[in-house]
Amino acid sequence: SQIVPYEGAATGVGGNVRDVMCMGAEVIACTDSFRFGEIKTNKTKWIHDGVVAGIAGYGNPLGIPNIGG
Repeated sequence: SQIVPYEGAATGVGGNVRDVMCMGAEVIACTDSFRFGEIKTNKTKWIHDGVVAGIAGYGNPLGIPNIGG
């Protein structure tokens, strides 16, 4: 997610959703663990904002809420 934060995060959520659904289970929510470093730097803030947007951008249209992270 460091190179392309939005796309990287969306791909991560999508892969997890796909894997759970392929096992025949229902995805009811997702949660994430963020580790970015010093949030006060511009690059870290940019990565953080992109990752948060990517998670929401993939999960929200599917009706899968992000309940943590």
